[in-house]
Amino acid sequence: MKAKNSLVGNAMIICAFSLACRGSGMLFRLYLSNRIGSEGIGLYQLVLSIYSLFASFATAGIGVSVSKLAAEELEGGGGTKGAEKVFKTAFRLALLIGVVSMSLLIAFSGTFSKLLLQDSRTLLPLRILALSMPFMAMSSSMKGYFIASRRVMIPASSSLMEELCKIGLNIAIITLLLGTTADIGKLCIGITAGLALGEILSFLYVYSFWFFGKRYRFSKGETRFCPLKRITAVALPNAAGSWLTSGLHTAENILIPYCFALYGGGKSKALSDFGLIRGMVIPVLFFPFAFLSALISILIPEISRLNTFSDKTARDSKMQKTLRLTFVFSIAAGGIFFAFPKEISLAFYPSAEAASAFRLLAAVTPFMYIETISDGLLKGIGEQAFTMRVTLYNCILRIASVFLIIPHTGAVGYLWLLIVSNTFSFLMCLGRILKVSTVRIGFIRYFLTPLLCAFVAGMVSKVFVNMIGSDIAMAAAAGGCISFIAVYFVLFLAVNGIGKQKNI
Repeated sequence: MKAKNSLVGNAMIICAFSLACRGSGMLFRLYLSNRIGSEGIGLYQLVLSIYSLFASFATAGIGVSVSKLAAEELEGGGGTKGAEKVFKTAFRLALLIGVVSMSLLIAFSGTFSKLLLQDSRTLLPLRILALSMPFMAMSSSMKGYFIASRRVMIPASSSLMEELCKIGLNIAIITLLLGTTADIGKLCIGITAGLALGEILSFLYVYSFWFFGKRYRFSKGETRFCPLKRITAVALPNAAGSWLTSGLHTAENILIPYCFALYGGGKSKALSDFGLIRGMVIPVLFFPFAFLSALISILIPEISRLNTFSDKTARDSKMQKTLRLTFVFSIAAGGIFFAFPKEISLAFYPSAEAASAFRLLAAVTPFMYIETISDGLLKGIGEQAFTMRVTLYNCILRIASVFLIIPHTGAVGYLWLLIVSNTFSFLMCLGRILKVSTVRIGFIRYFLTPLLCAFVAGMVSKVFVNMIGSDIAMAAAAGGCISFIAVYFVLFLAVNGIGKQKNI
C-alpha cells in the first residue's frame, strides 16, 4: 500500500509540474508568435531540428539507463551503494558524450547553415545552443537517478525552473536588448541564448541536490563505479533508436520547408507554413499530454522492476490500466480539438489560421497519445528493438512521402501525411503490446464508448458556448473545454458504471 501511495503521489507531483511547464511554455509561444510571427517560428524550428539531433546524441539512453539500472539496484541487493555506482559511471559517460556533441555541432554549424538549412541566420544560434550540450547530458543522468530513487520532486521542479528561466531570460533579451528590431535572425539569436542559459541553470539546480544531499560514503579502496558495459548495454539500444529517429526527423524537418517552397509561395511562405504546423499547432495538440507523460515517466521504472523480477501478472495489470486510461483521456483530448479548433486557435494565436490544421489533426490526436505511451511501455519491458524498427519504417515512409507528395500538395498534404504515419505507429505499437503480454483493452468500452461520448459532448458543449457567447477567444475556448470535459466524463461514468471505474 505504501508503494502504491508513493507511486500515485509521485505521478501527481510530476503531473502538476508538467502542466505548469507546458502551460508556461504555451504562454511563451503565444508571446513569440506575436513577436516574430509564423515565419520567425519556422526559422526557430529549423534551428531546433539540427539542435535536437545533437541533443539526442548527447542525452539519448543515459536517463533511461540510469533510471532502470538504479531502480534494479535499489530493489535488489545493491541498495544505495549500487545505485550510486550506476549513477557515477553514467554521469562521467554523459559528460564525455556532451562535450563531443558540443564540439561536433560547433565544428559543423557552418556546413549545416549553408548546405542543409540554406539560411545564414541559423549559424550563430546553432553555435550558441551547442554550449548547453554537456550540461544537458549530465542533467539527464542525474534526473534518471532521482526518478529511480523516487525523489521525483527534484527532476520535476528542475524542469519547471528551467522553463521559467528560459522564458524570463528570453523575454528580458527580446524586450531589453532587441526591443526595437524586427529582424527575425537577431531575435532567433536572442531566443537561443535564453535557451542555452536555461539549460545551464537547470543543471546547476539539479546538481546542488546531489552535491548537498545524503550519499553513500565509499571507504578507501572501495570500487566507486559499475562496469561501463552494464550502462552501455541498456543505453545503446535506446540511444541507437533515438539517434536514428532524430536523424530521420531532422532530415524530414529540413525537407518540409524546401518542399513547401516547391509547391509555391517562396521561402518566406514555406517557413510560415512550417512554423504554423510544427511550431504552433502540434505543441498545442500535445499540451494535454502532460497528464499522461507524468504517469509514464513514473511507470516505466516500476514496470521495469516487475519485468526484472518476472512478476508478469502485476506488470501486465499496470500496463493494462495505463492503456485503458490513455484511451479514455486521449479520445477526450481529440474531441476537444475537433469541436473547438477556431476558438483554440484564436486563444493562443493572433488569428484563426491554425483552425483547419487543429481540426484535421484532432482525428489523429488520440493515436499520437496512445502510440507515445505504448512506445514507453514497450521499452519498459525490453522491446526497444521493436520500437526502433517501427520508428525506422515510419520515418522512412514520411521522408519518402514528403519528398514525393508535398511538392504537389503543400501543407494540406503534410497534414494528411501526419495522420497516416501516426496511425501506422499506433497500430504497430499497440499490436505488439497485445502480442507479448496478457493486456486486453476492450474495444467497445474503451474505444467505441469514449468516441460516442466525445461526439455527444462536442454537440452539447458547442450549443453551450453558442448560448453564452463571448467576444474573448480565451473565454470561449475555456468554456468549451470545461463543458466538453464535464459532459464527456459524466456520460462515460454513467454508461460504464461508477463502481467499475476502479478497473481503469
